[in-house]
Amino acid sequence: MSKESNPKLTITPQFIFFQHFNASLLCFFIASCFCYKIFPKILILALFSIFASLAITFYVKILYKKTKHEFFSDRLSYSESFLNQYFKEISYKKINEAQLIRGIWQRTFGLGTIILTTAATGNAGVRIVNIENPEENYQKIRDLLKNHSEQK
Repeated sequence: MSKESNPKLTITPQFIFFQHFNASLLCFFIASCFCYKIFPKILILALFSIFASLAITFYVKILYKKTKHEFFSDRLSYSESFLNQYFKEISYKKINEAQLIRGIWQRTFGLGTIILTTAATGNAGVRIVNIENPEENYQKIRDLLKNHSEQK
């Protein structure tokens, strides 16, 4: 059986600056305060927190641009190629469950996360984060999985 070259569905994560910057800024600031006995060096800690948060935020932005999930009639292909290249293919027959999760920030910006799990242990399945039209894409993925299982 030859593999088809045109995906039925392609999904890429969407980057929201506010979501990533605020989360990383808060984490760095709290960690910095606990590590350096709170007040004596607060300006230095605040500047460090802002710089580290911006660095992580822009890393995530570039990573999201280089991430792609392609759904074919029989498999999912995942690729990520920023600093490291990572490729993964999962046959639909190995996917046990599809989940849609929408956190508070994701609901605010109209995004969601779809998780496809397999029976394998370790780095099993795929997590598709911050996608637009999450309910619509979730239904399209479920339809692809259902169509594949009916073809058996």
